[in-house]
Amino acid sequence: TDSAEYKMWGNGIALPCASYVLSGIANEGAKTLGSLFDGSGGFPLAGAMNGIVPIWASEIEPYPIAVTKSRFNQIK
Repeated sequence: TDSAEYKMWGNGIALPCASYVLSGIANEGAKTLGSLFDGSGGFPLAGAMNGIVPIWASEIEPYPIAVTKSRFNQIK
């Protein structure tokens, strides 16, 4: 529904901000990522953009889960 999508985006993080954080973490040697309170999957996406492999994500809302699964079918 539209309301589920608006809720997801309202609680999300801007990709450039997440990418900035994850690039610093990647520079320190991180190879994998777990995402708690995943939302729209911003951190796994930013991690993948910086060479970090997303392994798992935690979310309870069905719509954000579907969004993350559409991007990363290997995430548990």
